[in-house]
Amino acid sequence: MDEGSTSTDDDYQFYKTRFSTIFDISKFKSKIIYLPGDNDIGGEGVDHVTRSKIERFNTNFPNQMENISGNIQFVVVNRIIGDFSLPSVSTFDDKFRVVLSHIPLTFIPGIFSREVMLQLKPNVIFSAHDHRVAMATTRKNDSHYFQVGSFVDDSTVIKKQINDQDCTEVIWPTCSYRMGVVKSGYGFATIGNDGQMEVGVLWIHSRFWTLYLYLLVIATCLVLSVFSKCFKSFL
Repeated sequence: MDEGSTSTDDDYQFYKTRFSTIFDISKFKSKIIYLPGDNDIGGEGVDHVTRSKIERFNTNFPNQMENISGNIQFVVVNRIIGDFSLPSVSTFDDKFRVVLSHIPLTFIPGIFSREVMLQLKPNVIFSAHDHRVAMATTRKNDSHYFQVGSFVDDSTVIKKQINDQDCTEVIWPTCSYRMGVVKSGYGFATIGNDGQMEVGVLWIHSRFWTLYLYLLVIATCLVLSVFSKCFKSFL
């Protein structure tokens, strides 16, 4: 939530109600996994992470570190809090492991990223935070291998074959225009039983164009109003 980290408890409940109204899941039998971002618990700039912020998020958005859905094993990690301990997970030979992280991992090498790769051995990583869409593949036995995928245009759907040697990370864009980027949208992915993954973005209308139109209309009205008054004074 945009002000989740800095809001009062009353405002937080208002934002949560609004969030639940927008993303109404009551009619869907879906597996919902919540990840806290820096706008939820802090962790960027002077907005520090605190235990109370983490507890408030976990209370309002309860979650498990490991989730099973069909042929996918989802594992949640949190790079924001600075804790390098990783969750203990079950081992399945017939499931693909997808690690979920708010902060990108392979795009930002470090101790935490290395431990995730060594301990969890993900097939896929889904992350966010950068407010852009990007994809890259790393090789588990070659730390120097880093192949970037390309989203050529807005309708691009990239197909990728998942295997045990590589790990593909996808950074999803923001869906909020308040993050200050021109393009926003919702990421989607499908993973078949054969390991065939398709990823893309459902882009939404840019609200900046609407705001620009408002400014143009207001400016035009002001100019016409001033011109009208000047014309009347001249007469």
